[in-house]
Amino acid sequence: RALGWPEPLAIWMAKTAALKWSDPMAWSLIMSLEQHEHFYERERPEHWHAMKLQAFQFTETMKSVLPGSFIPEEALALQLATRCNSFTHKRPVFEHVFALYPHTAAMMEHSCEPNCTWVDANELALMPEQVMLPLTLAVRAIRPIRSGQAVSIAYVALDIPTHRRQAALSQMGFRCRCWRCLDPTEYASGIFEVNCSCGGKQMPPEPDYDVTEAEWICNACGASRTWKAVREEDDNLHAA
Repeated sequence: RALGWPEPLAIWMAKTAALKWSDPMAWSLIMSLEQHEHFYERERPEHWHAMKLQAFQFTETMKSVLPGSFIPEEALALQLATRCNSFTHKRPVFEHVFALYPHTAAMMEHSCEPNCTWVDANELALMPEQVMLPLTLAVRAIRPIRSGQAVSIAYVALDIPTHRRQAALSQMGFRCRCWRCLDPTEYASGIFEVNCSCGGKQMPPEPDYDVTEAEWICNACGASRTWKAVREEDDNLHAA
């Protein structure tokens, strides 16, 4: 409560911090996971400073609970490792349960065109209301994977346009540079286009349009619309 964290996250942080003493090898694995700290510090300074403050408050709050010294830098690293690598499982008691898989799933990279997908293994049970397996992922290939090719999954929903995927991924500390994200039309999929008064479609002229705030150009008459106007229309569409 003092940190303003949801209860599942607070429990996760406390239990995982205790691994430093109860299971040093597991703790070392978690600390070795990608944390993208430089991205947060450079691209999201306000969020970065908020996490540093939370890390300090966490260590102060947990002084009487943890069996030894736990410094703010470790708490910050744990926050980042969780944010960048954790999976969420739905369970009856809590809405979400956090889980890390340092040896396996955490090694799978993100792609907006993944070659694998994952589900909670409990979702594959014949009678999920009666069977409650341990926190386990079931990973399946959805396209051929060549020898030596990276195994990838989607960290975010794929049925949303590039700028919304990038916004979600920024919460994990990076921007995606897959081929889909680098094509401003997303392979002419029409996943997000703006209707022009002439009957044509206004589309972004370049990748990273959400960063450069490039104007969207009609493919029929050449009329343009500012990124601010496009974003407002998109926000209104999703709020409806």
